[in-house]
Amino acid sequence: MKKYVFKKLWKKFIVWIFDILGYVVFFPFRLFKKKEIIPEKILVVRLDQIGDMIQALPFVEKLKSKYRSANIYILCARETKFLIEGNENIDKIFVMENSWFYKEKKINFKEIFTLIAELKKENIDVAYDLRGDLRNILLLFFSGIKYIFGYGCAGGGFLLSKEKRYFRDMHEIDKNLNLIDEKSDEEIKIDFKIPEKNIIELRNFFEEYKIKKEDKKIVIHPFSRAPAKMWGIDKFFGLINKIDSKAKIFIVGSMEDRKYIDNIKLKENVFDCVGKFDIRTTIELIKNCDIFIGCDSGLQYFAAYSGLKTCVIYGFTANYLRWKPKVKKENFIGFSKPVECGHCELEKCSQTTHKCMEIISVDEVHNSIKKWL
Repeated sequence: MKKYVFKKLWKKFIVWIFDILGYVVFFPFRLFKKKEIIPEKILVVRLDQIGDMIQALPFVEKLKSKYRSANIYILCARETKFLIEGNENIDKIFVMENSWFYKEKKINFKEIFTLIAELKKENIDVAYDLRGDLRNILLLFFSGIKYIFGYGCAGGGFLLSKEKRYFRDMHEIDKNLNLIDEKSDEEIKIDFKIPEKNIIELRNFFEEYKIKKEDKKIVIHPFSRAPAKMWGIDKFFGLINKIDSKAKIFIVGSMEDRKYIDNIKLKENVFDCVGKFDIRTTIELIKNCDIFIGCDSGLQYFAAYSGLKTCVIYGFTANYLRWKPKVKKENFIGFSKPVECGHCELEKCSQTTHKCMEIISVDEVHNSIKKWL
């Protein structure tokens, strides 16, 4: 049961029993399956968050270079579709509106059955599940895909044509590429394509507030989908107060994040962009800045992979080395200090004090980024 990623023993036990039964039933079928295939249609499944999809882009690029004549399809969550639209390595995109990796959404079985029918029509040869999730694997199996590759770390390994060993602490990009026996570059840069209308929107914003190209620009993202990953609004504004007032500082976030900032008075050089722009204009803003400072969220990747000096306050909820951007060391700073309750991997801190964030001070973050200011 060691291979399973679940923390609770009862979950491991149930999946273990399920897998044993599955291996017994499917063993005869595996004996008569071809070991090698030259695929014409390949499906990649990545149904989780923005950061996960960004970390999957190097996999898609390597996959296309490995199978140049094959059509590459992607199955993604609606929230991440914009990241791969227009990608030259991708021939078709399938979208799940209600991905099971978004806890605020309810699973729509009608949507799932419709998706299975659509995938069956495509007659796909090979699929890669980058997550290692039983639900993903079952979806691919019922879609009639001939060969399924992935990790059985959450069950369903008996349905895989080849089950790779799952290394939990391996970097996510390397973990993806391991499925096709490829390796990642140590330093990665990604060109995030932005529609012209969003570029114009940002240009107009800069002109309205007389923001010049030569101005030092800093983007700050104090928010995260998971409260346990938030350093604290007060600490971020304490940091802002220590930064040279000549710099132009942009605070970004979604409309849902407005509750954290509505009653805070800002200095003249600080611009409240929380909920002002959609994700594409926000990315364009990030690309036009020099420094990014924020919590563990998808926006860190847009900054780091666009070449910005990037500082992320991770805390100790997870092993950040699995997720940190693969960029030049001098361009990246990550704050994570070990505490006895980590790595908890919780969305909300279960302790009376949020210790893994509290022990990271404003002064030490400021002292670390001084060289960039």
